[in-house]
Amino acid sequence: MPKRKSYTANFKLCVVAFAKDNGNRAAGRKYSVNEKSVREWRKEEAELEKLHPRKRARRGQKAKWPKLEGNLLRWVLTQRESNHSVSTVAIQLKARVMAMEQKIYDFKGGSPNWVYKFMRRNNLSVRALTSAGQRLPNEWEKKMHYFKIFVHKEIQQLGLKPNNIFNMDEVPMSFDIPATRSVAETGTKRICVATTGHERTCFTVVLACTANGEKLKPMVIFKRVMMPREKMPAGVCIVCNRKGWMNTDVMKTWSDSCFRARKGGFFNPKSLLVLDSLAAHKESSVQKLLNSVGAHIAIIPGGLTSKLQPLDMAVNHSFKCFIREDWDNWMRNGSANVKFYPTLTFQALSPSTIVILIQHQRPQMSPKPVSPWLWVLWMFLKTVTVTRVLMVLRTQRLRRMLLVPAAEHPCLAPAPPRACRARDRKWPRRGR
Repeated sequence: MPKRKSYTANFKLCVVAFAKDNGNRAAGRKYSVNEKSVREWRKEEAELEKLHPRKRARRGQKAKWPKLEGNLLRWVLTQRESNHSVSTVAIQLKARVMAMEQKIYDFKGGSPNWVYKFMRRNNLSVRALTSAGQRLPNEWEKKMHYFKIFVHKEIQQLGLKPNNIFNMDEVPMSFDIPATRSVAETGTKRICVATTGHERTCFTVVLACTANGEKLKPMVIFKRVMMPREKMPAGVCIVCNRKGWMNTDVMKTWSDSCFRARKGGFFNPKSLLVLDSLAAHKESSVQKLLNSVGAHIAIIPGGLTSKLQPLDMAVNHSFKCFIREDWDNWMRNGSANVKFYPTLTFQALSPSTIVILIQHQRPQMSPKPVSPWLWVLWMFLKTVTVTRVLMVLRTQRLRRMLLVPAAEHPCLAPAPPRACRARDRKWPRRGR
């Protein structure tokens, strides 16, 4: 079978012009094309003149039911604006319902093949979820504006500098962090990834940073009653409780062991601590304790964490990527030292495996040949990563998030230009 060829619109118009003077057959012999193609090009001459000279074959069919597809596209976009998931099966069913409503009795487009063609025509594709969270509350823009005014007044009244503006957030983690995608041979029906079988065994990491990019000591909350017997390294605060999550007692421990342990925190300087609306953050006893150490609290309105939480928007994802990469390396390179149970599953990771020393040849990350895992990964987040939030503040989106006019607050000052260039970064960038 001869190989198919594609021709530009300019070439087709040249063939058509020659065929008008010398005939279709002569034009086909001169330009080595089929006579049938010449006839079709002569019929489409008006359309070819409207195309770009280098435009080639017009692949893809036009929509047979354009009105139906327009309504269906608006429905898909409306669902996505409300953060509702839309599957290809849902598009099929909705297309059939719309066809019945519009009395299109010859509609044959409710097949998977038609759905993918519809998606291609309308620039749609199946995407992996990047975040899953709560629905935005009613009048969320007005609440953001009020919170912006409140924080702006607090900063001006207290006269705070960037190193005295803090943000704290809890990051849920699991002992197994397998990748959701992997390169494999085309046509393989099963794509398996080895784990220790503890994907549902969770713990919590508490991170905090300042507006100028300084990082506080992290805290790890394990879901257990007793503290691990293993010797834990310095630089990470370890806490245990039955749920493995933040509560009032853990919040008080974080205030003493992490917040006050920062540089200059012993003297209880005035500061602003931005927290989400977790119940433990709003306890009166917790707020009194934080006020006693000089911290003024700003609670982010419920449901607006994705819009107003700097750590949630710029740091947590990078932190999880670093941990996932180290977990993959541990499974790939350290599996020879892992014992097997009779059920052929990996031995569970102990709490000390999460926090204790894991040897890595990373001289850029730490001068020590052996470093605590979580401490290294937390320190691996460069200051420029944390201050990425502040650099984007020049845009309209992040002015809403940090809630302070860029010209009036010192922490929103433009970053040095060299700190923004990739070739000046000390650490290599990691995949998201």
